[in-house]
Amino acid sequence: MAKPGKAGTADTAFWGVSIEELLQRFNTTAQGLTEAEAAVRLDRAGANRLRPRHELSRLGALFAQFKSPLVLILVAASVPAFFLHDRTNAGIILGIVAVSAVLGSWQEYAAAGRRRQAARGRAGQGAGAARRK
Repeated sequence: MAKPGKAGTADTAFWGVSIEELLQRFNTTAQGLTEAEAAVRLDRAGANRLRPRHELSRLGALFAQFKSPLVLILVAASVPAFFLHDRTNAGIILGIVAVSAVLGSWQEYAAAGRRRQAARGRAGQGAGAARRK
């Protein structure tokens, strides 16, 4: 977020600055970059591409269910119950945690797939740039 400041300073948002100031700030002209300058900037900054996000695996979605403190407390509570020969309560607790983890990971994995599909549909595939010869 840009800090409030006087128009034309480096900390002013781009919509609060004149076009001439923006062109000067980005070291370009209204006609665009020359091929040489575009090549220099490409070498310096790299291609303008989004990095692919890590795909969520089914196993990763399952393990993510155990990040919740409540789930960890329930699992921790079942351990002493098991060793104190209250195996029925320990089994019920672990069964509920297991069912909850499976259902939660199933929903999370499906939602991640729907988000990927929606993002692919919205993402633009190309952009134009003005260049001088």
